[in-house]
Amino acid sequence: MNVNLDSPFTINQLSQNIGVSHQDARKQLLVASKLVHLKSVGRETQVILDSATLLLAQKFLLQMESQRERRLQLLKQFTQDTQSKVIEEGAPAFAQGNDIFHI
Repeated sequence: MNVNLDSPFTINQLSQNIGVSHQDARKQLLVASKLVHLKSVGRETQVILDSATLLLAQKFLLQMESQRERRLQLLKQFTQDTQSKVIEEGAPAFAQGNDIFHI
């Protein structure tokens, strides 16, 4: 198998490298993540969602969203505080040759 595990890859690349179809690769990824269970019924395969794992995944995604929102708020506050400080104190001046530049 020629897959670099440290970088992302497509389902197509995965299926080529392990010698299975796109459909089988997707199915196996869902099964391996325990989001679904497969049940053979005659010639069909039923896909049964695992509600406990889906709930856990939802909780995880909501936590990630909350953390992202908190980080964005902190960044916004930092930039506002920095901007206010620059306005209050004046921008530092940098000399270059005979000219003085303010940022």
